Amino acid sequence: MFLIATFLGEIIYYLCGLIYYYIFFNYVITDGGVIGVNELLVVWCFSTFLPDFGLALLAAFLSHRLYPHMPDSIRMDNAVKAIKNENE
Repeated sequence: MFLIATFLGEIIYYLCGLIYYYIFFNYVITDGGVIGVNELLVVWCFSTFLPDFGLALLAAFLSHRLYPHMPDSIRMDNAVKAIKNENE
């Protein structure tokens, strides 16, 4: 569950960043110069994706290990149960 959440977060983060970088580079920084999608993926995305994905894997592993030791007051499963009990 933690791994899926971190992976989806990385994908959303990179999609937003790619769109932002493409627009900013092609319409703000350069005077008529254009960066293509290939260059965008190679220069910006692939050069940073693997290290960030490694950090996301580490975060998922640590959260999986630490979650059972968290106090009940801050665990998400108890909050979900409380919301379900209120709606019934």
